[in-house]
Amino acid sequence: MISFLKNLFEPEKDIEINYKEAEQFYRDQESDQIEKTVEKAELLTEKTSEIVSDIESEIEALQGYKDRQNIQAVEDVAENFFKSRKKILDSFQPSGKVREHRDDLEQFLSEFEDTSRKQAAVMKRAQDEFNPFFKTVEDLNTHLQEVEDFLEEEYNTVDRLNHLNKLSTEIEDCEKQIDNLRKDIKETKPSKIEEDIKNQEEKLNRLKNSSDWTEKERLEDEKNNIVKEKKSLRNQLSRNISKIDRGIKKIIYAVENQGKEFEQDLEELKDLRQKNFDSVSSPKSVLREAVDVIEDENLLDETQKEKFIDSVEKFETFESDLEKIEDYERKKKELEEKLENLRIEEKVHDANKEIKKLKRKHIEAVEEVEEKEKEIEKQKKQKADILDQLENSLNKSFKHNISLKQT
Repeated sequence: MISFLKNLFEPEKDIEINYKEAEQFYRDQESDQIEKTVEKAELLTEKTSEIVSDIESEIEALQGYKDRQNIQAVEDVAENFFKSRKKILDSFQPSGKVREHRDDLEQFLSEFEDTSRKQAAVMKRAQDEFNPFFKTVEDLNTHLQEVEDFLEEEYNTVDRLNHLNKLSTEIEDCEKQIDNLRKDIKETKPSKIEEDIKNQEEKLNRLKNSSDWTEKERLEDEKNNIVKEKKSLRNQLSRNISKIDRGIKKIIYAVENQGKEFEQDLEELKDLRQKNFDSVSSPKSVLREAVDVIEDENLLDETQKEKFIDSVEKFETFESDLEKIEDYERKKKELEEKLENLRIEEKVHDANKEIKKLKRKHIEAVEEVEEKEKEIEKQKKQKADILDQLENSLNKSFKHNISLKQT
């Protein structure tokens, strides 16, 4: 009452405190009332234990109950009632916190007083004999009402303190979240990845401006020219073969199906027709005999024969052309070996691969930072909302105009 009157007549003041001091400020202002409320709450929870202890003692009288008229069914119901309630009593462990204590007590009485129709009839029959037990149970119901009245009318001072404590804890959690997110952002370091990308790109430029890269390009150009010349020469040989294809086909058919003779290796003639030049060991001898067979056996008409002989004459350089093709292939392999030994292309490939990897990593890092920055803003807003709740709660408790500082 004195505290209430003091607050009622105390002049209104503007008070500014750090939000971290809000709970202690309230505790200091309401210390007497808080102390009294806590003491009373403890007394009420102790009283519960005392009443329940009395019930435990008094219910023992139900054990072995003898009915006045010796009705066994009545005695059995009474015994079952005793055992079931004893079990409920044994398991009753109410919380030491008064609000949870009230809930536990309410649940206990709900179970304890829940009787079947038979049990209710027997308890009514035995009510006079066990009046102390029933009165103590009623006392516990009255005590429950006292606890509820206390919570509704007097406990709001402690409730408000607990609420302030909860809000303060939530603000601290927001601050920790913000600090952790900022730390994560700092450790993510997109700028460091950007620097790594720049270093790798500079390394790539150095590789591409190196003497090894110049030599690599020179060797590749030389290799490409050789491949082009080899292809051109093979194409020319293929065109020449195409011009004598009809005659060769006639010879192969005549030898295999008409018994005509061909002293040279017929398989080499087939390889020539299929343009498998590498498989022909003595092309001049094979083609010379092909001309003889065409002339002797009249496998072609005069015009076709003349064209066949003219085309065969173009194969005068055939063996040297094949040697050139082999030489081109040998040079190509030598150049490929030199390119492989340079390893500059491998180094450039690795540098490009690392740059791509770093760029993907940078994108992920930027996205991660953006997400964390959004979360920081969310936590800041949540913190501001909780600060408003904390400030409003304090202003509802006192006549003063209280404002909270965040630092």
